[in-house]
Amino acid sequence: METTKAPLVELCIETAIDNRKYLGDVGDVDFKFLEQILSHCSKEQLMHIEKRTKGRDLSPVTDKFWKRIFRQEFGSKATDELIQNIEEAKKMKQKKISYTWLKLYQAKLKKLEEEENEVGERVKRLYEKDGARKQSRQVRVCNKVEPSRKRKSNFGGETQPMSKVRKRFQNCLEVRNARAMKTKKATN
Repeated sequence: METTKAPLVELCIETAIDNRKYLGDVGDVDFKFLEQILSHCSKEQLMHIEKRTKGRDLSPVTDKFWKRIFRQEFGSKATDELIQNIEEAKKMKQKKISYTWLKLYQAKLKKLEEEENEVGERVKRLYEKDGARKQSRQVRVCNKVEPSRKRKSNFGGETQPMSKVRKRFQNCLEVRNARAMKTKKATN
């Protein structure tokens, strides 16, 4: 039974992959080793490693990983359109335009954030407009106006209070006659 021993380099790469969340500045590690390690990193880990690595451009290694992340998050259509726009810009300017997928990814995130903020502001304005419309349609409470003591009749003269009207009614001839008839029947 023969056991094969992994070379020291492979063990180092496996250890780095297992501990990739602790990676920072990768220094002068060879690109072929970095490619094996960074292919296992998440976008947050890639971003962290690129920010921490000083004095070295990792885009030759990380570009394809950022392109893959861009395609996963924004779709194949958006990725293909972006590539086509870059190709057209290169043709129009007749210059070599350099870009990294990290910068393209960050620009796309910034654009999406701006669009999201714009939509949020638009929704906020619509709610404010709707609130103002509802406010304008609400019933408003007015101050209660006390009626004046002097009431006017339909004929332009002043009306009399109810007690005076009641006294006049009780003293009218018909009511007196009706009362007299009741008392006469009660005594009989």
